[in-house]
Amino acid sequence: MSTTFSRISSKGQIVIPAEMRKQHHLKPGMKVAINDDSGKITVEPMNRDYIRQFVGIISKDSKALETLMSERKKDTLREDKKFRPKHR
Repeated sequence: MSTTFSRISSKGQIVIPAEMRKQHHLKPGMKVAINDDSGKITVEPMNRDYIRQFVGIISKDSKALETLMSERKKDTLREDKKFRPKHR
């Protein structure tokens, strides 16, 4: 494990150092999971490995899966609209 330091901006943003972005294949616009575990904050890339850990938690017969997939699709559309350039 390595440690590096960054400052929090007035908007609550932090910079992930270039070396770590390269090491973890982080790209602009990529989603990350921010976890708070008893005061310890972690940031995880939402890549295939992250998603894979949840496989099998919800059975295929569950309506929860359908609801989750529907909500995820809505979230994606909302995020796409947020980052779409505005034309004037």
